[in-house]
Amino acid sequence: MVSRLRKRIFTATVLAAMLAAVVSIVSAADTIDPGATGARYAWGENVGWINAKAPTTGNPGVVVSGLNLTGYMWGENIGWINMNCSNNALCTPANKNWGVTNDGIGHLAGYAWGENVGWISFSCNNTPSTCASTGTYGVAIDPVTGLFSGKAWGENIGWIVFDYTTSAANRVKTADDGDGIAYPIDNCPFDYNPTQTNTDAGNTALNRPGADALGDACDVNISGDGYTNAQHVALGKNPALYCPIMRADVDGDGVVSVLDFVKAAQKYGQTFTPDPTKGLDTGIQRLNQDGDNKISVLDFVKMAQWYTKSVTTCP
Repeated sequence: MVSRLRKRIFTATVLAAMLAAVVSIVSAADTIDPGATGARYAWGENVGWINAKAPTTGNPGVVVSGLNLTGYMWGENIGWINMNCSNNALCTPANKNWGVTNDGIGHLAGYAWGENVGWISFSCNNTPSTCASTGTYGVAIDPVTGLFSGKAWGENIGWIVFDYTTSAANRVKTADDGDGIAYPIDNCPFDYNPTQTNTDAGNTALNRPGADALGDACDVNISGDGYTNAQHVALGKNPALYCPIMRADVDGDGVVSVLDFVKAAQKYGQTFTPDPTKGLDTGIQRLNQDGDNKISVLDFVKMAQWYTKSVTTCP
């Protein structure tokens, strides 16, 4: 009887949390044009003005955080542009959880979806091989002023320009995060985080890799172990706890195997300069196991400790 009661309470709690999350997504006020000056428009070269502020009726406008953009833009000639699959529960591993991402300090990437116009890319680095043919493009948000700049590419509609006019009165602008700390002191300039908590900042002192300058509120991997917060949660793990097995699993297949050693061996002896603005280590930086910024025998020794181990055994 007690176990059944506990199960019912747990189920009710989960359902309540899920409902609260859905309600917050639906009712969240957008962060665009905080001064009500008209700072909400991008220009589509073939489709006209696109509004990032919520109309009086319909879907919510764009909400900017240090991790992503949610909500919608509205094109007078093309309808709704969905900024993130989480807006309407479309996120699944099969569709790669698409959306427009923010690296924490205003460099956007990823894709939005136009209901009538298809995919819209916010950075050529989504597919780096295309940068040469399209030119290096992308959209950014100034972490000091909140102003958008740059351009996105619509597969069926061409360029969408976020600084078509130099007048701040019309360019898309997002609100200050309200924590009273100005960038660059603020380690998450698009998120309210007055405590400035940065879990992985202590990794270096522990001889661990993955330290960065981003606060937890906008860091996609707050522990620095190479698995994103979302991957931790999907596995039922605490994203704040550094797991050396996840770090050793450099190819991300869930198990430390010979394939991980092969990847590290390809960069053996190479050194690198870590980028403190990146929340998730990639490339050669992802291979490093001891935080010394060099791929050496010491990294192989650490990886060997976890050989054949699965990330499901992480805390």
